[in-house]
Amino acid sequence: MFDVFIKFLVMKIVILATESLTSNFLINSLSKENRLNVFFEKKVSKKVFWGNRIKKLGISKVIGQVLFLIFSLFLQTLSTNKIKNLIGEENYRINKSKNVSIDYIDSVNSEITISNLQNLKPDLVILNGTRIISKKVLVSIKALFINTHCGITPKYRGVHGGYWAVYNGDLENFGVTIHKVDSGVDTGDILYQEKVKYDSKDNYFTYPIKQYLEAIPLINKVIDKISAGEALTPYKRTDLQSESRLWYHPTIFQYLYGLLVKQVK
Repeated sequence: MFDVFIKFLVMKIVILATESLTSNFLINSLSKENRLNVFFEKKVSKKVFWGNRIKKLGISKVIGQVLFLIFSLFLQTLSTNKIKNLIGEENYRINKSKNVSIDYIDSVNSEITISNLQNLKPDLVILNGTRIISKKVLVSIKALFINTHCGITPKYRGVHGGYWAVYNGDLENFGVTIHKVDSGVDTGDILYQEKVKYDSKDNYFTYPIKQYLEAIPLINKVIDKISAGEALTPYKRTDLQSESRLWYHPTIFQYLYGLLVKQVK
């Protein structure tokens, strides 16, 4: 109990996140023993988001992704009860807590974000689901910036690394990574990595929940080390560097092929 009290006095933690189920779970879990200043990044307009995606991937692939996202609403509904069973129904939404302060920002890369960080002077900044953070923000304060990545880096960068590992029959790399944040896409040095146990009953929406169940104890390890003044030991997975790839949401055609041919939900 005394250790928790000391942590409250010493640790200053900021979370920069998008509003999502995993953010809710993360905030609820960490707020039990930490005071958190949370800043939710407002969503980019769909027009801008899909316009940028078309420039990167092309119109045909983006149409396939849109069709998958429409289909996935049905899959997400079917997964709701299982997700609540995994994390507890109380974690499905953010619990009101005196240990959590919540505000909204237009972008993690805005001048207001930099001002907030400089005023708060946190020891640790945790990112969750935001756009790629700029170098200008990363160097604006001395704090460590970390991210929870649902995949084993550097092999599965981008989004839904767990799903793609299962899709590729690569269960050896079905896991989660806590890494330092740099200005690249999931390219920062690794702090912790953990494999996640695969269950054929899981699906696209429950994979990341399983990954976060493994990730939160690892984030607590980072917090405990910082609060105790112990050094972290970042490292790189040079053995996976040649296989490094940026992954995106599946198209409806990729998902149906995985479902019908590979039995990947």
